Amino acid sequence: MKYFVRLLSALLILAMAFSIVACSDEEKETEGKGPSGTLDFNSEDPSGSDTEDPSGGSEEPSEEESESKEKETVDMSTYEAPTVEDPTLSGFELPSSSKLELSTVEPTAAEDCTVVTKNAADIHVGSLILVNPQFALKKDPADIKDALVNMFGHRANGAANGKYQLPGDSIRLQGDAIEAFTSMMVAANTQNAKCSGVLVSEAYRSAQIQEDHFNAAGGVNAMQPNHSDFQTGYSVHLKYYGADKLTYTLGDKSNADAEAAGAIIADLADDYGFIQRYPAGKSAFTGVSDNVLPHLYRYVGVPHARIMNDGNYTLEEYLEGIKAYTATKPLRVEDGAHVYHVFYVPVAEDAETVSINVPKNRDYTISGNNVDGFIVTVTIS
Repeated sequence: MKYFVRLLSALLILAMAFSIVACSDEEKETEGKGPSGTLDFNSEDPSGSDTEDPSGGSEEPSEEESESKEKETVDMSTYEAPTVEDPTLSGFELPSSSKLELSTVEPTAAEDCTVVTKNAADIHVGSLILVNPQFALKKDPADIKDALVNMFGHRANGAANGKYQLPGDSIRLQGDAIEAFTSMMVAANTQNAKCSGVLVSEAYRSAQIQEDHFNAAGGVNAMQPNHSDFQTGYSVHLKYYGADKLTYTLGDKSNADAEAAGAIIADLADDYGFIQRYPAGKSAFTGVSDNVLPHLYRYVGVPHARIMNDGNYTLEEYLEGIKAYTATKPLRVEDGAHVYHVFYVPVAEDAETVSINVPKNRDYTISGNNVDGFIVTVTIS
């Protein structure tokens, strides 16, 4: 009997050891993979998932899936959004190393302008809209969806040198943002072919998907629905998919290709109108912790991205600072290649429309700020 007990104990110990080794091996095999597997680095139609959003941000859950998550739902009525500091900027200050030249100029004479009439509600539309814990997305989500472009189809029809990775075929982005992103990736791949491993892990999120993220996080490091920059359709979250079929943080120093690609994207971004939406040390302004979505790039357009990058301004700070420049005192921006005039047009709360003077025969854009007015950008030369 004594020998039988010892034999049984030895067998149990061996079984436990085998179990531990098996678990350890399983963790090693899945390290760096998304919940659905890995991307195919050499495929034109890679599949797999990003750990930030297993669905790839592309599909809204079914009614059955929503019901299954009912127990996880956070009580949003008691949720308190992070405090966002209100900047009090009166213009911009750039370092001496900046290649930009900022100044104020006399406005274009009225006879040389044409009048553009905008609906007051359009302050909630455009590439400079501010969406954060303080300001909610106001535009009808259906309108946003109608303006989105499928990144998979666009990449397939784009320039051969503009390759990048996608976790599926349903990632979407605003049209002007995807054109700028493609141009940036063409430039990045020209510098280093390894930039083809840059992975767009997420772009547009629907309100339902954002709610799922919020619930899954229990309201920690996640924005309420309609308070997430993902819902604008102007943001891309970037990672890196290596030749070893593992996913890395963009700029990860443990992988030479990921590190090189991260440096190139960071250097090129503002030339193509992108900013790092949540830069380190700026959580007081953005309401988002530094360690959350460090490589979320937001399209705001040129020259705004260059001013924000050179001056280390968040979107929140920039939109406050631009209010110092009006139709009677425009901001002149020269970047060595082009000259722009930028100014802010406030909209009264009870206004239905607003008239804006823009120079004749000049390209211009008008974007709302989602708060109280428009930012007008005129390309002078």
